[in-house]
Amino acid sequence: MLFYLLIYSVVVAGTSDTQAPILDVEQEKVYREKFYALSEAKVNETELLNPNKKRKKSRSGTTAEEYQDLIKQIEIATSKKTVKTQKDYYLFSQYEILVVGDTKKIIKKR
Repeated sequence: MLFYLLIYSVVVAGTSDTQAPILDVEQEKVYREKFYALSEAKVNETELLNPNKKRKKSRSGTTAEEYQDLIKQIEIATSKKTVKTQKDYYLFSQYEILVVGDTKKIIKKR
């Protein structure tokens, strides 16, 4: 967010028209478009550098493949009779598998 604020302040502060304190609507529109273009370029650049990195505030969830892998991990963790790892204990204590018809769902324990 700070990045966008800095870019916007640079774009607005870089105006050559110092006599007019209020920007024209057209100039403001141009600056806004420059700002959005620069911010979009920055986002695209970071996504190209780290394509596998998830965003911090992403609510996209998991893919179907990741979900099925997690179900398998939970099933293995609950069925292990030998030494369990910390991850197995975590999965076993936090999640439970609910079977609905032919589908398996992950629910969080209370």
